[in-house]
Amino acid sequence: MIVSELSLGPRAYDVRMHIALTRATMQCVVVATYEEIAVDERLRALAEGMPA
Repeated sequence: MIVSELSLGPRAYDVRMHIALTRATMQCVVVATYEEIAVDERLRALAEGMPA
């Protein structure tokens, strides 16, 4: 499970996101607002592929 924490700033965000996503073996659950998802191109791409 990934809980977005963009409000904490971008410090090491890319590294932490990479670690979180590469450790997922079955599925990944993202908890974030639409605004936070819009800021991250990877999360946005995942969200755009999901049914509303």
